[in-house]
Amino acid sequence: GVLTSDQTICYSTEPYEIGFSQTPSGGAGPDDYVYQWQSSLNDSLWDDVAFATSDTFSPGVLTQTTHYRVRVSSLYDCGIEYTEPMTVTVYDDLVAGNITSIDTICYATTPSIISTQISPTGGNTLFDYQWYSSEDGANWLPISGATSSDYQPDTLSQTTFYKVEYASQYGCGTVTSNVSEVYVHQDIDPGVISESQEICYDSLVSTLMMTEFPTGGGDISYTYQWQSSLDDSLWFNIDDETSTTYEPGNLITSTYYRLEVYSIEADESGLSCGPSYTESVYITVYDPLEAGVLTSDQTICYSTEPEDIGFSQDPSGAAGSDDHVYQWQSSTDLILWDDISLATSDTFSPGVLTQTTHYRVRVSSLYDCGIEYTESMTVNVYDDMVAGNITSIDT
Repeated sequence: GVLTSDQTICYSTEPYEIGFSQTPSGGAGPDDYVYQWQSSLNDSLWDDVAFATSDTFSPGVLTQTTHYRVRVSSLYDCGIEYTEPMTVTVYDDLVAGNITSIDTICYATTPSIISTQISPTGGNTLFDYQWYSSEDGANWLPISGATSSDYQPDTLSQTTFYKVEYASQYGCGTVTSNVSEVYVHQDIDPGVISESQEICYDSLVSTLMMTEFPTGGGDISYTYQWQSSLDDSLWFNIDDETSTTYEPGNLITSTYYRLEVYSIEADESGLSCGPSYTESVYITVYDPLEAGVLTSDQTICYSTEPEDIGFSQDPSGAAGSDDHVYQWQSSTDLILWDDISLATSDTFSPGVLTQTTHYRVRVSSLYDCGIEYTESMTVNVYDDMVAGNITSIDT
């Protein structure tokens, strides 16, 4: 006779029952045949299967490829015949593959591709892939569209776990890879630098320094670079200024400063995270102090009062117009100058004059930005009018 067709099954599963697709013939009638099923692992050495003496046989669960045949004889001792063997092919056990296990990245960057280092085996060696992600390593969600042997994660801002599920295309089950962890460093907090300042023109800036040190990133060590800008937008590195303090020196232009921070891991990877930038500080530099210009000279008669004197061009620089300090001075020879008591506003009334007098203003500021003097103005006083003499008598 002829046995049913070969079968292919998954590891540790049970094939269909085996029987005859064409029954034995000859040597008496169909009810007179004697059957003995035999099995072999190499199609060479055959062993009788205990109690397998009917015209069908159920092999049970198999874990390796096995060949079967039937020894057929008859009750009438008409000889022995063997069927052609049939084979139950058993796929190898399904074994998961391995993926790259760990990667360490900076905050909000993209990790390396997670690749299959060791492919899965068993089943029919053809697999469907499905990647999963988890934020805690316990609760997993499938990643839409991630169905190849490798996976490229997106930009990450927190530590994330990945694994891939391998499904046998023959239906031999599903196995799961090891877990790959992408460790994401915290975002770098760059720290804080000392406060903004207001200084006089061409004067010394107080030392800028870190008042709060950085955290996050690789969290091992940090590198620094001081930067300056005139508009808080376009920044330039300051040569050789790579510590946590910086002395700008004297300034004549208002300038912004900030500190660029990188974190460096101490291990062999040398992973550098950053840059991150401190909030900028603004060094306000007041314009140079200008004393201004007084009103024009005046000419008056003896023992009369001139018009009030003031500024035709106001003082400028060294902060705002309300921050200037005035002291009027007078002189009769343009050499020796005397402060005029209580004359500290931006206008002055000289009062009645009997001689030519010169005036100027000593201008300073509330911010100690130096002293400037206006050019002097003069009140010219005519001499007192004295009567002439005429001939005194005639007869």
